[in-house]
Amino acid sequence: MESDSRVGRSRRCGSCYGARSLIEAEQIVEKYAGKEPEVLRDDFLNSLLAAYRPTEIMEQLVSVNMDPLHMEVVTDRHFIVFGSMS
Repeated sequence: MESDSRVGRSRRCGSCYGARSLIEAEQIVEKYAGKEPEVLRDDFLNSLLAAYRPTEIMEQLVSVNMDPLHMEVVTDRHFIVFGSMS
């Protein structure tokens, strides 16, 4: 993940976002970690359930006047935030 907090500079960062439901989270865990040890599957599941949803991420950007930045969902569990602040 990269970010640059200086005004006037291009920014980008990425992270995981939360599942919409327990069922969706369980399906993602099975797809990407189904053969991993239970402790890792549990951690992955809990992180999906605790993570912010894309709409919540945008609300946070707007609430701190960072709405010139853009958020794009790039996989079924990742997003990027990018753009410039002037």
